[in-house]
Amino acid sequence: MFAGTSRPAEKHWQTRLDQVAADVVRNQLLVLEEVGKKFDRTIDLNALNRDPGSVALDPERVTLGGIERVIHLVPLKADIPNLKVQFRLEVTTLKPSPVTKTVTFWVGYYDFPMIDNTRLSSDQRCAVVLDNFCEDSECKAEVTTVVFPGSRASLQERTFSEDVIRQLQKPVPKE
Repeated sequence: MFAGTSRPAEKHWQTRLDQVAADVVRNQLLVLEEVGKKFDRTIDLNALNRDPGSVALDPERVTLGGIERVIHLVPLKADIPNLKVQFRLEVTTLKPSPVTKTVTFWVGYYDFPMIDNTRLSSDQRCAVVLDNFCEDSECKAEVTTVVFPGSRASLQERTFSEDVIRQLQKPVPKE
């Protein structure tokens, strides 16, 4: 990894990098939790690797900014050596008529919620964060899912022009 370094030095720097990444993720989650909604799930990675379709997580109903959604996180497979889990995220917006958005992605310790997120309607975002991975012989992963306003996303993910136009076209409430 690092030219001219010994194995213990590499391990030290990898551990330090992992700690910094965990701190960044934790700090970003704290900010997003203040303005959004979150929920946690635990995944049995051994069961997932034995039978990829066998691990079912309960969907979560989330309301943010008056918009009600059902979030269903489906674990697809685990890459245990690289500490990653692949998910299918199914987000159903319930009103005015049910619409489901589906995306598939991998999540690891270096996926930051303000940057690595899924764009939803009404300028909202959804992110999945890996909290723990195989801490014991049972090999479970803990993940947090957070739905938050797009204004808290990274600068490159800020409101798209069509969202701005849609906001400007809304009728002004009468006083």
